[in-house]
Amino acid sequence: AEELRNADLDASISYLQAPSKGERLFIAMDKDAAEPLRRGSGGCRAPAKYSLEPVRIHDVRLALRKGEVSLEGNGMTVVNCPTQLRNEDFYNTPEKVLDLYYQEVCQAVKDATGAEVVVAFHHLVRNEALALKLAGGNRDNLAGYDNAPGGVGGYAPNAHADYTPKTADGTARQQLHRVPDVQERARLARGRFVLINAWRSISDSAPVVSQPLAVLDGASLAAEDLVTVDLLYRTFTSESMQVLPAPASRHRWLYIPRMTKDELLLFKQYDSDPEAQ
Repeated sequence: AEELRNADLDASISYLQAPSKGERLFIAMDKDAAEPLRRGSGGCRAPAKYSLEPVRIHDVRLALRKGEVSLEGNGMTVVNCPTQLRNEDFYNTPEKVLDLYYQEVCQAVKDATGAEVVVAFHHLVRNEALALKLAGGNRDNLAGYDNAPGGVGGYAPNAHADYTPKTADGTARQQLHRVPDVQERARLARGRFVLINAWRSISDSAPVVSQPLAVLDGASLAAEDLVTVDLLYRTFTSESMQVLPAPASRHRWLYIPRMTKDELLLFKQYDSDPEAQ
């Protein structure tokens, strides 16, 4: 039988520093976006600040195999999902990503969740070295922000969730318009929806050995750990949830060591069921 060796890591996570009472935090996603708000804020807006906190990041492979960690109970899982795409396709052949890869991922998510309808609507390649090159070597201008599907971006530096209840609901309703039947669309709008990230290595030859993604166990998260932070772009404003450090190291961080291309990490960004993790 295959023996799984524990590969827990001691590392640091960049957590949000708590805002002052009545303060609304923001992150300037474009360099010039924050200035008008800062000048007219009256002291109620401030840039988000972060601090590194020591954490243990747990190798989750054995817990997944034993059924101790699941998408429903902890907000994450890993499924076997080979893809027909090669590494270069993710960079150079967008039609393959949109037509073939999206179908592969939608089927994997449907199988893992039992969802009636699955819609894929965005993708991004995380490759910080290439993103920095595309940005002319200036980290302040890293290419591939999350509003640019198919872009190339760096690694997200802070503990966060992409959606707030407001932006999650708006995104779900926007994507429902892909359902052609109006009555079916209205029926689905009354049901539960989940926003899920599907993350994989795209290397054809090697497992992930640096910059692995850490995922926070939803069962270890409390509502008071989350702060809504504005994301300011030049032409619009969005929101995300940023994470505060938890007392007594309550947070349980998980990762997949030496993740391979055939493995697909699924983790929840938002679930409309208030009882779900």
